[in-house]
Amino acid sequence: MNRVFAALRQRVPGAQALILVRADGTVVDQCVIDRPSFQTEGLAQEYLPLLHIARRASEDMGAGDVAEHIVVTDSLILAACRVGLKHFSIIVASSGEHLGRLRFELKRIGGDLRDVLRRER
Repeated sequence: MNRVFAALRQRVPGAQALILVRADGTVVDQCVIDRPSFQTEGLAQEYLPLLHIARRASEDMGAGDVAEHIVVTDSLILAACRVGLKHFSIIVASSGEHLGRLRFELKRIGGDLRDVLRRER
């Protein structure tokens, strides 16, 4: 996963973390830069319930499953993308990053992250 994150950082310099999580909030793998005190497990456990709420709301509306979920704060962008049926990748980036580029790159690395999951099994 370090290789995937290094390539992502070249294309999205403001990327600060890449986290691969199961739908239950368990961190499968992670890469963090520039934030030594960043708690990926805590983020996953706090962020996943929001993602589950969005998924239920989407399904209740008949819109299908959530493919992406994005939170923009004053200082960060959190972007989650579904990887397979039971996993999500989460990118944490500085708020100055271009959101469209971030979304594009998140989708682009999906295949590489699926490879990481296959090796985990």
